[in-house]
Parts: sequence; C-alpha cells; structure tokens
Amino acid sequence: MRPALYALLGILALLSSQAVTAETEMPELYVGFEDRSERDYDYNDFGMTMSASETYDGAGTLTRVTLSFEAVCHLAGDAHDIHIARGFAEGTRYSASLRRNRQAQGSETREGRWRAQGDLDVLLFDTDGTLPRDSVTLVIDLTHSAEPRASEPLSVLGRYDPWLDNRETGEQHHVEDAQPYRGTGAEVPYVLILPSAGWQPPSEWTCVTDLYPDFEQYYVTRDPRYARWFEAEAR
Repeated sequence: MRPALYALLGILALLSSQAVTAETEMPELYVGFEDRSERDYDYNDFGMTMSASETYDGAGTLTRVTLSFEAVCHLAGDAHDIHIARGFAEGTRYSASLRRNRQAQGSETREGRWRAQGDLDVLLFDTDGTLPRDSVTLVIDLTHSAEPRASEPLSVLGRYDPWLDNRETGEQHHVEDAQPYRGTGAEVPYVLILPSAGWQPPSEWTCVTDLYPDFEQYYVTRDPRYARWFEAEAR
C-alpha cells in the first residue's frame, strides 16, 4: 500500500466515529508539499489549510461541495501551481463558484461562476505571488448528479487531490505519489495531509524528524502506535 494511502486511511479512521448527517464535514487540514525528490522532507515548499463539506439530499445523492483553502507558507525557491482536483462520475454536471480574498494572478483560476461537467480541476495558487493568509473558497452545486448513491455519505477526504505542478522542473506531485526515504527502503508522500490545521512545519532545510521524530517510525515500520506522529514533538 502506498504511503499516502496509509496517511489517508489513518485520517479516515479518525473521522469514522462521527455521526453521518446530510452534511458531511472533515476537520480542517494542513496540506504540505515537497517539490523535489529525496531532499529535505520539510513539507513547507508550499503549505495550506483545507476544509471541505459535502451536502446530500434525503436519498443520499450529492448536491453540493464546499471547499476552503488558506495559504500558510511558501519556503521553496521553485515556483509552483497548486491545484485541487475532484473526480465526478461521468455525466455529472455542476455549477461552480470561486471567491478569492485578492485578485487572481498568473494562471490562477479567476473569481466567478461557471458551468461544467466531468472532473473538476482548479488552480488555487500561483506561488510566485502568494502570501500567507491568501484564501480561496469554492462551492460546487450539482445540477445533474451521476454520482452513485450510497447507503450513507462517504468521508469527503478520499475524494480530493490537492496537487503541485513545479514550473521549474515540470514535475507534478499528487496525493497518491510517493518518494524514497533516506535509503531506508520506505517511501513517504510528496503531499502530506494532516488533520491538524495549526500544524507547524519545520523551517527550510530542516527535516520533519527534527521536530517530529516519530515520522520516521511511522513510515518505516508502519506501526499504528506512531500514526499520530505529527502531535509528538521532540523533547
């Protein structure tokens, strides 16, 4: 199993005890990106918070998706495009509305409303000019849903792919992508997703293990005792 999926499953387990209602929310997340392979593992090349909710009707059909993002840091030298993708079943049609706290720049998706069908992919931040606290809110109203009905709404987290396009190298890194970790034979994610919006990433060129030593234990051993490594700072 890929390391990013381990992380997703761990967060899904945290959510599993919550009551399912017509509106399903996930806790606000920290999303941190690594833009190059086998470097510093600091997850601050770009960092943002992310929150999401999905609204279902009485028949269990998805009717609305609401997503919010706020930039936290950009400590890499490379320029990036930061996207959010969400797959929909073929034939799904929707109306999307996007708001920003400042005017769009570069190739960022502009404010406004548009109609579309199929999968969603929005360019949230062009990091050349992004500052901490820059924010984006995205609301998707499904006008024709071909999403399969479920007996209960599924956790929203597994449906979304915050991904990075490194304009310097041409590399793209998605939630499911992994990189080798320090010759251990283990792999760690390029895109780190944590159920802790206030998580403090290390400073640039400081490995995550300097602050959170159980990171290595978790990804190398897969021992569930270390699943909440992000809460265990070094003493």
